[in-house]
Amino acid sequence: MATRLLFVLWCLVAWRSTPAQRVSVVGTAYDSLRGAPIVDARVAMLGTGMSSTTDSAGRFRFDGVAPGGYAITMQHAAFDSVGLTGVSRRVVVSAVSDTVRLFLPSFLSLWRAACGDTPVSDTAALVYGNVRDAAGRPAVDATVDATWVDAGFDKATGITQHRYRLEARSDSTGGYSLCGLPSQGGVQIHALKNTIETGVVDALPREPRIRRLDLLLGDAGASSLKGTVVGGIVAEGGAPVAGARVIVDESSETRSDKSGAFVVRGVAPGTRQIEVHALGMSPALTTVDVAGGDTARIAVELHRVVSLDSVRVVAPLSVRQRRVANIEERRKQGFGYFRDSTEVAKYPTIAAVLNSVPGTTARGTPARTMVAFQGCTANIFLDGVHVKGQIQLTDLYPEQIATIEVYPRAVSAPAEFVVPSGPGAGCGVVVVWTKRAMP
Repeated sequence: MATRLLFVLWCLVAWRSTPAQRVSVVGTAYDSLRGAPIVDARVAMLGTGMSSTTDSAGRFRFDGVAPGGYAITMQHAAFDSVGLTGVSRRVVVSAVSDTVRLFLPSFLSLWRAACGDTPVSDTAALVYGNVRDAAGRPAVDATVDATWVDAGFDKATGITQHRYRLEARSDSTGGYSLCGLPSQGGVQIHALKNTIETGVVDALPREPRIRRLDLLLGDAGASSLKGTVVGGIVAEGGAPVAGARVIVDESSETRSDKSGAFVVRGVAPGTRQIEVHALGMSPALTTVDVAGGDTARIAVELHRVVSLDSVRVVAPLSVRQRRVANIEERRKQGFGYFRDSTEVAKYPTIAAVLNSVPGTTARGTPARTMVAFQGCTANIFLDGVHVKGQIQLTDLYPEQIATIEVYPRAVSAPAEFVVPSGPGAGCGVVVVWTKRAMP
């Protein structure tokens, strides 16, 4: 009897000391907004110290996981622009291998959460966020308005241009939603309550047609309560960018020093737009919240433009060779947006190419495509010749294009493309180069 009891006790101790069976947890991360796997996302299993990074197919894996309940979180830059900090899901791991699926919500899900029963179309975009007053409190019943220009062509009157406005009011928490913006971009947003307001900010939802934009109101008329913006500009890899042109609200301007640092004083309080141009870099737009009597700090990373390899020319340059050299020089100056033949070929129409450029709207019928910037109709140059009416763009296909240059503001356009007088004076410029004009 005693021997049997000892045997039973030994079996019980041995069973309790045997470690629980460990299993593998595999999963996938999917971006429902863009219809693609989420690559290089950080996935963590809370309470275990385990983390993983998704591969090119959005897959991740955890090995040696004890059965039980866990919270799995995912973080990625794709969540930032739509205002989400990440995704979290509670899972129960069984004694066999488990599969987990994590995903960024679809556009329709986010639309319904922000816009309720407001009808949604295939081209509608959404901008939402919170409005705060100068003290950082929710700004209740503030007006947030969005404006954009729609250019077109009418057989009777020729070029037409209409300015549209969509308005929203912030709720008791300061939240607002602008539902039904044009997804082609070219939208500017401004918030106001009584005498305090923001600057005018370019909102670029485009793909995936949704953006979170939080806004800070400030008293622009209080001269004693101006703020300061301090920042640093770097290229990819972290190298400082010296001599970059920094423009705040299209009014204050400075340049970065040899360490990439810049200081702009006397900036009106509130959300302000920062525009950065540098030699050999693509322009950058960002926003900063400026508090009166305080200093706001930002960091801007610029991306180098894709340039052709340098070529040693012995004979005198031909007209076409000189044209290519001039285009490359303007590209390096970084004052406009460039789309070469490789990028243009990704789009079905010229209008789609132009709509990919910040601040640019191209609309109309298949027979008449009009291009507009905020406030005016763009000046079009085709192979270096000023085109009136813009109708020649309809005759072009993406495969015929060598390069497109876009200068949304006339002050940034090269002198040879400035229209000094007439209907287009003071407006931005689109320069289209066809392959027949290239060497």
